[in-house]
Amino acid sequence: MTTPVALITNLCKQQALEHSEDFARSSIEEIRFFLCRQHQQRTPKVYSKGVVITIQGYKEAYCAGQKLAYGPGQCLVAASNLPMECETFASPEKPLMGMCIDLDSKIISELSLLLKQHNGDDYFDGVVGNGIAVFDQDESFKHTVHSLLAVLSSPVEAVALGNHYYRELHYRLLTSPQRHLVATLCQQDHVLSRISQVTEFIQNHYEKKLTVEVLAQQAGMSISAFHRAFKQAVEDSPLQYLKKIRLTQAKRLMAHHGLAANSAAFEVGYESPAQFSREFKRYFGLPPSKAAQIGFQS
Repeated sequence: MTTPVALITNLCKQQALEHSEDFARSSIEEIRFFLCRQHQQRTPKVYSKGVVITIQGYKEAYCAGQKLAYGPGQCLVAASNLPMECETFASPEKPLMGMCIDLDSKIISELSLLLKQHNGDDYFDGVVGNGIAVFDQDESFKHTVHSLLAVLSSPVEAVALGNHYYRELHYRLLTSPQRHLVATLCQQDHVLSRISQVTEFIQNHYEKKLTVEVLAQQAGMSISAFHRAFKQAVEDSPLQYLKKIRLTQAKRLMAHHGLAANSAAFEVGYESPAQFSREFKRYFGLPPSKAAQIGFQS
């Protein structure tokens, strides 16, 4: 049987991930492969809502005062888009490789209902915390990951079987130790779900003039209740979070699309290039001219 490392190595080659750090979508739109060939010091990043499965290499993420270390055989779950700091342990001989997977709330809803019917209404009860966690994969979970990598390695099997194993992965997540965290993604009235919807809104509209009032309206909450809930879930205030998203997107535009600092600043919603440069250096520790030296977004 081909090992997961061999499968992900071949998939990275198929996607032409030849740079020292890179990522690309698979034939299933919700799944992205990532590769990093060098150690990266602790650097600010924004983790997208979903799942990160590392096949080779090792990462340490710092969020809301906690350290989350994860590598092969583990899974990181994020219930919303979260800013954090991350250190990557990789080398040219042993690169970091894995998958970022966006989850489908409709599939989660369908499977959650089925599981509650069989296991009771309290099956997904648990402490959600700040919406991010790491757990160890059991053998069934590892088998599903291996099967998913195998079918993605074949264009025909990816079309014929890819969606089946993508759905199966949702089932494994909903029977994992962090099932209660995954289930919040389809619980529209859950506070964490509301905050997740707002972070998604910010991700899609960061270049606009967004106020706390507008964001609280998106959450369907009063301004004071929204501010407290957002800071509890994300650790940052809503406007601090918006700033981090803007800076992260500007870094991507400069590092991967070649935009000049002033152009990138205006693209993400800054009106003052000088303010952008100050805040960029304060956040990343380097000036905008060094954006390409800052770790990639996996």
